[in-house]
Amino acid sequence: MTPQPTDPVVSAQVLMKAATRAPIRDQRITSENVASLAPSRPELDAAVAALGRAGLEIGPVVGSSFSITAPRSTFDRVFGTHLTDALPEELPLGRLPAPVRRTIEAITFSPPPDFGPGHP
Repeated sequence: MTPQPTDPVVSAQVLMKAATRAPIRDQRITSENVASLAPSRPELDAAVAALGRAGLEIGPVVGSSFSITAPRSTFDRVFGTHLTDALPEELPLGRLPAPVRRTIEAITFSPPPDFGPGHP
């Protein structure tokens, strides 16, 4: 992927739902509960495959999440958005296939660091 000035490459994090469907967004994950918060392998594989077919580059699966990376225009096409430099906190899931949408808790962008170039 070669980033273009008008179509920069962006990355987001896909958080899968637990196989038990227990909410995990606000959970503190510990060694005691990590197994109960894991996504089902078939659902995880289906989400990875669907997002890959849509043109997103898939990062390694870590726990119950993985990253997706692509030019901004790909995110706009796949998620029905119009991303700008000010990325939203979450992406809408409505355009994803229903079976995949039901297995994803959220797709989020990490806020930019408050240090480095452009910061006092």
